[in-house]
Amino acid sequence: MTINLKRLCLLGLVAASATLLACNSGSSGGSSSSSGETGQLSLAVTDGPIDNATNVFLRFTAVELRGPSGRQELIEFESVREIDLLALQGEESEALFVGEEVPAGEYNQIRFLIEPDESQSGPPQNRQVTTSVIRFADEPEQRLAIPGGEPAGVQTQGSFTVPPGGVLALTADFDLRKMITRGVGTQWDGFHRLRRTGIRIIENADVGVIRGQVDASIIPNEIVEQCMPHPDEDKNHYICPGAAVYVYEGIGDDVEFLNIRTDEDGEDLDGNPITTANVRYMPIEDEESNGETWGYFYSAGFVPEGDYTVALTFDADSDDAERDTPIDFVDWSPAPVEAGQATVVNFPTENFEDPGEEDEEENGEDEENGE
Repeated sequence: MTINLKRLCLLGLVAASATLLACNSGSSGGSSSSSGETGQLSLAVTDGPIDNATNVFLRFTAVELRGPSGRQELIEFESVREIDLLALQGEESEALFVGEEVPAGEYNQIRFLIEPDESQSGPPQNRQVTTSVIRFADEPEQRLAIPGGEPAGVQTQGSFTVPPGGVLALTADFDLRKMITRGVGTQWDGFHRLRRTGIRIIENADVGVIRGQVDASIIPNEIVEQCMPHPDEDKNHYICPGAAVYVYEGIGDDVEFLNIRTDEDGEDLDGNPITTANVRYMPIEDEESNGETWGYFYSAGFVPEGDYTVALTFDADSDDAERDTPIDFVDWSPAPVEAGQATVVNFPTENFEDPGEEDEEENGEDEENGE
């Protein structure tokens, strides 16, 4: 895939050619090395999913790299890059650019500029409503608005270093479950809001994947009945709202099993899941039968090497990043991750707690008390 780009050095506002010439300011202590050395940077995007939606089309116009001293490197696309993030769940990703030459050194933020809807005029819509959309199986699509984003954009914090004469490959994980909220009851009624934070930047060389199967016998009937085929013919899976696996840092007593609620600035709280993965009814290749086997599967990709705990819930569609919405987890398991390897965790595990049994016990207690 060939991506046509052009580079602007924001300090001097100097346009470069469409083949990405390096823009060196010569300043020391910035994101680029004082000697003018460069390295190659690749950047892809992936998605932490959201319930109920079938597509989230983000329309990227540029990527801005920011260094600790305020230096900015802007990489503009010659045409808008439209990407359906919901098509990039689990281990899937799509490149925004590959092997582009940038000043070597440290960076501490990436900002993704999103195409604004120029037809919107007057506050609060002007420059904050975008041409990006979210689609559903059973309701009309809505535009995405980025409150406070002028020009419209979303960003990530976290440092990374482009080595002089070296190569760095990054992936930006858009956690849409945290980022997208309904605008109902606010000035954004009629839109979905895209919060400006909720993106992880991961170095591809340091990541693994957690994947597995959820046995159909433990999935509540109401979840199974809500499963619906993806409306796009090329998407061979069923969407099952509410069924998801959350990934937490740490193992055992270190894990609090919090929901996705963030602080007022949209930043993660200590103990939030680092990512989530929807459970989808879908086929996978069966080596024994040399065919396909349908089942309930999940995959959480781009997980940095380390110790993690995965937890299964059927309440994910009730989770809200802006409100305290405690959700129940029915099972959990340690999930250590090694770079370049797949960690398999199938549910149920020995920690499984059947919510149906709890309901029966509560009903029995009510009958004993004559209620």
